[in-house]
Amino acid sequence: MKEQDFKKFIQMLGVKYPLVGIFFAEKTPKNYKKRNDTVCTALARAFLKKQASYFDRTSHHQLCRGADYYFKFENIEEEEVIKNYVKDECVFSNKSVCEKFIQNTPKFPKKLTGKVLIIKPFIINDAPDVVALLLSPSQVGRIIGLLNYNAVEKLNVLPSQSTCISLFAPLVTGKPHINFIDYYDRYYQGVIDNKIIWPESHMIISITHKQLCEIVANFNKSAHGAFVSRIVPKKVDNF
Repeated sequence: MKEQDFKKFIQMLGVKYPLVGIFFAEKTPKNYKKRNDTVCTALARAFLKKQASYFDRTSHHQLCRGADYYFKFENIEEEEVIKNYVKDECVFSNKSVCEKFIQNTPKFPKKLTGKVLIIKPFIINDAPDVVALLLSPSQVGRIIGLLNYNAVEKLNVLPSQSTCISLFAPLVTGKPHINFIDYYDRYYQGVIDNKIIWPESHMIISITHKQLCEIVANFNKSAHGAFVSRIVPKKVDNF
C-alpha cells in the first residue's frame, strides 16, 4: 500500500479520526504507559486521543469483566455472562435468548490466547492483525462497497455485540465487522468526567490489514471511492 494512495483514501473519504491498529503480540511492548482502562476505553483513547495501550493476562490487566470473557484474559463461566446480560443489564429477556446470542458471537481464536493485546493508532508501515475505523454510517457504506468491488459477499450484523469484539471478529469470520458501539460502552463506561466520549454519529467497522490494502487499491476504480459515475442524475423538483 503506497502512502500517497492511503492519504488520498483518508482525505477523499473524509475520515475524521485516525485508524487504529490491533496487534496480538508475543512480547509486552516497551515505553507504553499503563492506564486504568477497559478494552473499549483504550480503543476510544486510540481513536480520540491518539494514545496507545496494551493488555495481557499478567503484567497489565484491563478492567472489564466482559472483555476478560471475550479475550480469555480470565476463565469466566458462561453462566456468569448470562446472568450479567439477563439479570444485571436486561439486554435479553431470558436465558435461552442470551444463549442464542452467545452461540452466534464470534469466539476469540485459541491461537491468540495468552498473547499481548496492543491497541495503537495506525501508521502506514504497520501490518496489524486488525484495523478499526471510527466512521459515519455513510462512510461505512462506502467501505463495504469498496470491498465488494471485486467480489460481493453477504455481511451478517449481530445486534447487542460488545464493542471489544470488533478487535478480533474479522480474524474469525474473514469478513468486515460492523459494530454500533454497545450501549453500555457509550452511555455508562463511555461517560468520563460527565462527558460521553464516543461521538454519537459514528460507529466502528473493523477489517484485516489485507482488506484495508484492497480498499485502498480499489479506491480510484470504484464509485464508492474516487471514480466519478457516468450516470447523470435526473432533474427533480426543488426540496
